[in-house]
Amino acid sequence: MCGIFCQISNQQTAQSHKNGETFKQIIELLKRRGPDSFQENEIDGISFVGTVLHHQGTKPTKQPVINEKYVLLFNGDLFMNLDLADGRSDTDYLASMINEIQTEHDLYCLLGSLKGPYSLIYYNRGMEKLYFARDPMGRNSLLIGSVHGELVISSVCSYDLAESFMEVPPIGLYCFNINTNELSVVTWYDTNSHSFYQQQINLLLEKVKKPVEINQQEKIHLNWLKPIQIVDFNLNQFKEPFLLNEIHEEINTACDTFLNLLSKSVEERVTLTRNYCKACSISVRCNHCRIGILFSGGLDCSILAKLADIHIPRDQPIDLINVAFEKVKRKPNPRQTNKEKDVIREQVPIDWNVPDRLTAHQTFNELKKICPDRQWKLVEVNVTRNELENELSTRLRNLISPSKNILDESLGAALWFAARGKGFIDTKPYDSTCRVLLLGSGADELFAGYSRHRNAYKRAIPGQSELSLMEELELDWIRLPNRNLARDDRVISDHSITPRTPYLQEDLIQFIRSMKTNQRCNLQLESGIGDKLFLRICAFKLGLSECSLFKKRALQFGSRVADSRQKADNVSTYFQD
Repeated sequence: MCGIFCQISNQQTAQSHKNGETFKQIIELLKRRGPDSFQENEIDGISFVGTVLHHQGTKPTKQPVINEKYVLLFNGDLFMNLDLADGRSDTDYLASMINEIQTEHDLYCLLGSLKGPYSLIYYNRGMEKLYFARDPMGRNSLLIGSVHGELVISSVCSYDLAESFMEVPPIGLYCFNINTNELSVVTWYDTNSHSFYQQQINLLLEKVKKPVEINQQEKIHLNWLKPIQIVDFNLNQFKEPFLLNEIHEEINTACDTFLNLLSKSVEERVTLTRNYCKACSISVRCNHCRIGILFSGGLDCSILAKLADIHIPRDQPIDLINVAFEKVKRKPNPRQTNKEKDVIREQVPIDWNVPDRLTAHQTFNELKKICPDRQWKLVEVNVTRNELENELSTRLRNLISPSKNILDESLGAALWFAARGKGFIDTKPYDSTCRVLLLGSGADELFAGYSRHRNAYKRAIPGQSELSLMEELELDWIRLPNRNLARDDRVISDHSITPRTPYLQEDLIQFIRSMKTNQRCNLQLESGIGDKLFLRICAFKLGLSECSLFKKRALQFGSRVADSRQKADNVSTYFQD
């Protein structure tokens, strides 16, 4: 994962801002994202900074990429079966394609053809136009704000500047005209289709303090947004909990198609990286772990583990990283006697067997049975309340910003500690060496894994349950970049590790979003069976018979990082002055 930064400065203030503590803090955060290369350039009064974490190609491509025509900053991975001859990187490929661009329409076509997570900044020197974008799913972080009246675009910001920034809405390609000081966007979504898009545009107006023109004359076409024809089946035909080995032919066909697409996505994400771990150098033969999986033992991550086993060489272990937090300590009741308070004050050993730890062990044992030739490493990351509070009050609030509510605090902390990988294997200290961390992001939003999906289904007026559920799923899909993905990218990348999300692959998304709601789940059945039913059938077909019947449990509660008495959408105390 790379770090990119751009600031449009006037001559009087540029140098003073560069020397400021806030700017230095952002640069240090960018360097942690990309330790393999750092470069800073100023062109036409615009400051460009690029840091690189090397994955594709034989050597890192230093950023920004600069020639007489353009400046390019690229943070991401292209998964497009590229013919990268002579050890070129995906950044080299993109730069060569940009070099061939003759018109803005060419640029729109190029962006429409890209597959993979990315954020980018592209400056056309001849036209004096600055373009920037996040990929259409918003998988990578890119922030925008106005600092001292100057436009700043960056992978990260600091807590001190959080109120000045927001995540760039991933609705299309933005263009800032240096000469006219105007900001416009050519979209790949119909921004009139949902009020959430308009809310994001209004917030953008507030943050950049400039009008934003939605270009209605142009459109960036994404083929994977078009629905496709899939086999016809209906999971609602199951009126009782059923035997998962008695599945109809059409469902089997759909599961096979889905698993083939997901397997291809996993393959791209575990093979397109360097052939050594982050603790070794290129000159050393390395058989250490290079791929980790955020592992609760639940349905989504267990499917990824089973598919990763197919594509990772047998001599490489796979880290299954499970995080647990010390239980929230309650203050003594003032009505308690002194004797009762003394009992509470006694040092009690911390119980790390949180719900996600228990299911992780259960599925870990199942994986060892069905994939006996793999060295699976269950890494137990244990975090005390003191350590959590220390990191939240320092590093983590910089990384989580500009997000700031209780849910952001809880999930951001859980992912940061998991990605750090400092834990235990069989009570022995262990530091994970993985360069890539696979996440199950998107599975719950796509397959109705949350309780709000069941509530939407049940509360609908008679005959409207499926429509109500589809509307809830659509809202979750639209909000996914804003709620989860960018924040997750910032906290995980802080450890020079790249988060990769196999469920959010373009061809796979096209298949899933072409499914009806009654092909993804059956919410007439009980929790732990009907929700994400299609995924449960797929897991069973892979041999994961136990975890296919685990109930959904949110990370913040399964790891016990969150205080169940707090409201998720309240502002965290760590983000208040």
